[in-house]
Amino acid sequence: MKLRKRALAAGIIVPTILATLLSSGMAWRQLSRDTAVTADILMSQVDHVTSIARHASLVTARLATQPCESVLQQMTENGALTPYIRSTGLIRDGEVICSSVTGARQQSADEIFGVAVSAPTGKINVIATEGTSSVPGHVAVIYAYGAGNRTTAFSVVDARYVTDLMDSLDDENHSVQQLRSVMAPSFPGRRKSSHV
Repeated sequence: MKLRKRALAAGIIVPTILATLLSSGMAWRQLSRDTAVTADILMSQVDHVTSIARHASLVTARLATQPCESVLQQMTENGALTPYIRSTGLIRDGEVICSSVTGARQQSADEIFGVAVSAPTGKINVIATEGTSSVPGHVAVIYAYGAGNRTTAFSVVDARYVTDLMDSLDDENHSVQQLRSVMAPSFPGRRKSSHV
């Protein structure tokens, strides 16, 4: 009788344990796949935005040798008609000398961006800031290109594009939470500079 009860209990418990382990393993594999797909989508979009911002900064850099008044319309069009770009402009010796937002009015770049914005000639720096004077409290990413002659061309991208994408993906699956913890040290909302 005891042997029969043990066999019956084992017949119920063992399959239950195996089914639980199998479903847990399958759930873990699905989560891993979801995380990989989400990371690919997110990184593809970040690459796309970065490519656009780099191009906008290079276009602005080509205007660096001319007076602001003669290139302001082209700069304003570059800033207004380029997707993801909040503004674009030129900084010389720490002063914004021409901008798609403020025109030829000169102002300290540190006051506008809250961080130093510069890049070595021919290089791009990517700088995160917690906001600008015109849009405080909204994280932005600045793509700064060293245009030479103590001049830096910049394009500002609102980080909201990436966070909105992360939120949208998070609605689809919960693997974004894992990506947030991986990306948190560098983006968005922290000041960080890196050469690209």
